Amino acid sequence: MCCKGGKVTISQVPAPDELLQLFLDSSTEGRHFRQHIRSYNHVMSFTSLGVHVDESLVATGHGIYTFRAQGAIYHKIGGFHPNQGSRPRYLKLYIYDTDHELQNRMRENPILNQAVVYKLQKLLHQCNPFVIMFRQLALEPNIEECRLLIKERPSNQPQYSLPSASQVAAIVIGGGDEDTIERGRDINVINCDGKLTKVQETMGYYDPLQYPILLLFGTYGWDIETKTNVGKNVTCREYYSYVLQIRRNDQSVLLKSGRLLQQYVIDNYVKIETERLRWIRRNQNNIRSELKDDVINKGVLGRVKSYMYVTEFQKRGLPHVHMLLILDTDDKLWEPEEYDSVVKAEIPRHKSEPELYEAVLKHMIHGPCGVLNQSSPCMKNGHCKKRYPKDFCEETRQGNDSYPEYMRRFSDPIFLNRNKSVDNRWVVPYNPWLLLKYDCHINVEICSSIKSIKYLYKYVYKGPDRVAMEVHRGTGMDEIQQYVDARWICAPEALWKIFKFTLYKLYPSVERLQIHLPNHHQVRFYKHQRITDVLNDNQNAVTMLTEFFALNQMDPHARNYLYREIPEHYCWLKGVKKWQRRRTKRKVIGRIYTVSPSEGEKFYLRVLLSHLRGPTSWECLLTHNGACFFTFKKAVEDWGLLESDNIIRECMLEASNMCMPYALRRLFVTILIFCEPTDVRGLFNEFYPYMVKDYQMTNIVVGNNFEDMLLRELRDLLLLHGKLIKNYDLPILTMETNEVGGVPTIIQEELSVQIPDEDIQSVEKLNNDQMSAYNTIMNAIHQKQSQFFFDGPGGTDGNEPAKEDDMVKMPAEIVIPWGGESSIKKLIQHTFPQLENHGWDASYMVERAILTPKNCDVHMLNDMIINKFPGDEHILLSFDEVEGDTHNLYQQEYLHTIAPDHNAGKRAFLPRIKLKTTDGAGLPFVLIRKQFPVKLCFGITINKSQGQTIPNVGIYIPRHVFSHGQLYVALSRGVSRAATRVLIKDGKVEGEEGDFTKNIVFKEILLSQPQ
Repeated sequence: MCCKGGKVTISQVPAPDELLQLFLDSSTEGRHFRQHIRSYNHVMSFTSLGVHVDESLVATGHGIYTFRAQGAIYHKIGGFHPNQGSRPRYLKLYIYDTDHELQNRMRENPILNQAVVYKLQKLLHQCNPFVIMFRQLALEPNIEECRLLIKERPSNQPQYSLPSASQVAAIVIGGGDEDTIERGRDINVINCDGKLTKVQETMGYYDPLQYPILLLFGTYGWDIETKTNVGKNVTCREYYSYVLQIRRNDQSVLLKSGRLLQQYVIDNYVKIETERLRWIRRNQNNIRSELKDDVINKGVLGRVKSYMYVTEFQKRGLPHVHMLLILDTDDKLWEPEEYDSVVKAEIPRHKSEPELYEAVLKHMIHGPCGVLNQSSPCMKNGHCKKRYPKDFCEETRQGNDSYPEYMRRFSDPIFLNRNKSVDNRWVVPYNPWLLLKYDCHINVEICSSIKSIKYLYKYVYKGPDRVAMEVHRGTGMDEIQQYVDARWICAPEALWKIFKFTLYKLYPSVERLQIHLPNHHQVRFYKHQRITDVLNDNQNAVTMLTEFFALNQMDPHARNYLYREIPEHYCWLKGVKKWQRRRTKRKVIGRIYTVSPSEGEKFYLRVLLSHLRGPTSWECLLTHNGACFFTFKKAVEDWGLLESDNIIRECMLEASNMCMPYALRRLFVTILIFCEPTDVRGLFNEFYPYMVKDYQMTNIVVGNNFEDMLLRELRDLLLLHGKLIKNYDLPILTMETNEVGGVPTIIQEELSVQIPDEDIQSVEKLNNDQMSAYNTIMNAIHQKQSQFFFDGPGGTDGNEPAKEDDMVKMPAEIVIPWGGESSIKKLIQHTFPQLENHGWDASYMVERAILTPKNCDVHMLNDMIINKFPGDEHILLSFDEVEGDTHNLYQQEYLHTIAPDHNAGKRAFLPRIKLKTTDGAGLPFVLIRKQFPVKLCFGITINKSQGQTIPNVGIYIPRHVFSHGQLYVALSRGVSRAATRVLIKDGKVEGEEGDFTKNIVFKEILLSQPQ
């Protein structure tokens, strides 16, 4: 990073004691010099500096000084005599009117200390080779005929040695050395022509002409001829990385120059970047950028599956890092209770954690802002942008925005000084381990929404700070010049880039996969090549996609993967254009380039590549069930991967053969509302006969006008959902009576239902009390007189006393002792015995379920139980889209990965309907998923089980219940102790035998009396 292993060495010349004293002296004179060192250098420099400096950072007077520059930086040099009517400046001060040199310098900036200026002037006259030569020129009697030649370092001069006066400049009388001038290596300064000459940043005299205080002996800086001791070129960045290193016993003044050092750093970083931009301009057509990221193993906050971080430079130029960690599934933080194990937002107690207490007060307190400091940078329109102070919160809970609301219990204020006190409301969330180890500000947050993740990713691509640009008319646009004009550079950022510190990383890396139609891929060639040669070159016919087909032909292992999964197991060798099996465990993910549906066949090709594994050719993609199609769209349709009304028709056709007409009518309305069919009239005409079959049975239809009767019923069903029949392509109603024959629609439906004999005969099986109640109710119905209220109080038989913290003991006969995952399997086996033999037994399934408090445990149980089913897994694809995504920015393979969150024992016909995510889904868009509206329910939450009777019930309590009456609801779903089992993970109470769990009851509600 600094000296290339000792191959670069630069002469270390100690600064004169008189100059060194100015940098170290604590006197008024020394402090004034260091505070205004840029101004002192300005009045001593030989060249002018053209730069736009952000003075707003200095105007506030708060914080450390920061030199921040925008746009390009120029050094320019003029003649050695001023124009008529102008005072001498820069180079002219050393040559013109030397008897009043000091007075002329003070006129440049009157606030400077004259004694200090004189001292610097005297040192330069003694030590600086440029000044020595300039003074000789001033003594020339025929100076009007002279020219000054500022010379580049000669090739025969020893590397990194100090220059002499004759080597840095020459006085030329008359013609002079025109060859060196024409080559542009030297600068020809003439007497007076009113023009300024730009000093090339690639020349060694660029630095000593601008920074005479720092380079008192005229030491040359980097130039394009700079080499190591063994003759190898040294880059500009490598040179200044060496110069800026801190070394023991270093007597130079460069690193002691404070504000001038910041200017020097930015000036030379711009020089480094200018060289890079110059190379970009020369090689514009050859630039190819690929995303390459290193792999970092992290484990402090959990096993990291992927990560990214980016270094950003704040307004004052101080660097800070945004880092996003995506944890492995087993280490993910799912619940607010788990957040507390990683993130804290409270001031710890001084007695128990003194070091953490001091670190939090030192680094993790926000502000002061608000009423305490209205001028704080975080204030906008009278409010804190970060929303401090936060509210007190007794426990961590999920917030409504992208971040949780962390536990911030009420605390007494802590006084930081006489006027400022803080409490837990002002604490920035942190991780105790990281804070103690690094002893600096590290804000740790739980990202509970994609919105918060998107906020971080934008920093990777935004680049350095830039200002707004003015739009000019014209066809030409120079992007490089726009970049130069608009950038902002500060000293810390320049140092980071000079030392080549890593500014951002992303893991796993992404391999972008080409997609193109047959013989429609891009081929790059040079202007001098002939088209016939390009077309005849077989290598130009090879792409990532064609080699994917070739790989599948040769490697059976590759046929197990989708096109986008190939980079996970194979790497693409660009030089030879081949896929090769990965030899390392470096994680890479593949992403097929986005294709819009407007691109037609290319879009359908992408759909096939996203779903079919192991295709060996274009023809393989076009073939399905032995039929070869001519277009990719036809192949997609045959695979069922393209949304169409055919799926709706198949649903109606299957239902028409198996369900009652009134159910078919309701299904038709469901399809109209949720499925958005394109051919509504065709669907109505095809299934009209099936939807009116039961009308003849009721024998009440006048004139056999079945169509009006059907349309009226469809109208009423649509109105229940807030829809109007006129908005659908259906026949027009011709009759205006609301009911046919005076019989309400709901009674018509009931009359059309055939009552099973089993239900009629069950009346005879009632006992005396049941028969009495049955007769009473039926008489009231016939006489249309009474209403009934059924009250079935429960829970009055509980007699188990509660322990501390509302812990109650569970009966031993219903408890399964906790023993890890094996005990969960025992609970499943008790609730679902011999499940593999009852996969299609509806009566078996509806009589059992496992209850648990939270959805995350429901998903875990459902996954474990479904894995016990015999047979192969078959995935049914949904049709996903993003609401308002007219440009198809979100691809299907990504949307498929998102998992947004009675008819018991009966056969039900359900169409694929469109489901939309809610605001609480944590997505930056509304996801529309067309799928069957079904969900596994081997396990269900306790709250959703209310009102159900479950003959065989298991209760899994990995965490104690969290709401009023939840435990009672769970235990009262079963019908007997023999058919109920309870598994409690944290069920032990110190000093007590048996298994306990929490029973939350808000007694204040139950015992409250009306006022």
